[in-house]
Amino acid sequence: MGFYGGVNYGGGYTGEGYEGGRWERDHFRYNTAVNNINTTIIHNTYNQTVINNVTVNKVSYNGGAGGIAAAPSNRDQLAARERHIPLPVMQMRHINEAGQNPELQARFNQGRPPIAATPRPAAFTAPNVVRARGAIIPSAAAPGASRPAEPGYRPALQARPG
Repeated sequence: MGFYGGVNYGGGYTGEGYEGGRWERDHFRYNTAVNNINTTIIHNTYNQTVINNVTVNKVSYNGGAGGIAAAPSNRDQLAARERHIPLPVMQMRHINEAGQNPELQARFNQGRPPIAATPRPAAFTAPNVVRARGAIIPSAAAPGASRPAEPGYRPALQARPG
């Protein structure tokens, strides 16, 4: 999946890569040791124990004062230089439409986006859109508190290996 700054985000992102699933040929398989998957419906799964040795310090950024000091491994650097396939048209449309919607921009929603998930790309008003709820933004004065992304920030998207 690529280098994520050495931050252990949980949910399979250990800071050393993604342990919640893997690509096998052209199919993605989910690790049931990390993801809550209904295997009676989803069959592309495997079960591999993930050892989670983590120091809980609530730091969620790499670099800067108090940040994690991590760098991509040689393997990460090699992967970054490999040929990558472009994003699918619908994923690009989703990104562009989300970027045009002020409600989905951190500078407008203060880190509380109204949408958590869509049933398909670019379906922001579809009947099955999952509304976000219960997000709590920590006080900026609290030690180790996170803050909303800078205006114009877009996370790096990783395409599957090609």
